[in-house]
Amino acid sequence: MKERLALKEKETIKTLYASGKTFCGISKAIKRSPHTIKKYLLSDPAIIENVEGIKEELAGMFEDTAKKMLSSISDADIQKINAYQRTLSAGISSDKAAQLRGHSAAVGPVQINIRVCSGAAPLQAIDVTPTGKE
Repeated sequence: MKERLALKEKETIKTLYASGKTFCGISKAIKRSPHTIKKYLLSDPAIIENVEGIKEELAGMFEDTAKKMLSSISDADIQKINAYQRTLSAGISSDKAAQLRGHSAAVGPVQINIRVCSGAAPLQAIDVTPTGKE
């Protein structure tokens, strides 16, 4: 039987979970079972509250880095890149802004095709375009 989680392991678990790692991903990183990771994280609401604080701190760090990077780009730098790179950059920036504001990044119609029944029936399209009402 493995020993209890050490304080350093607990802090690592919280940081990795806050950064988006799964129970399995964390378990591989610290050589513990996914069950142990899940049990620890869900054992006390204060732990999840702490994880949320770590997430906010990480988000702030990424935001600061993004601001530094964006403020270092001049109009001349933008003029040097091709249309594809400009479009890609604009899309990434728009998606990130929407994500940070808690909005869906979906901007167009989305369609899911499903089989109506298990036979060789034709596929039926269902429109699942976000309505903006959540």
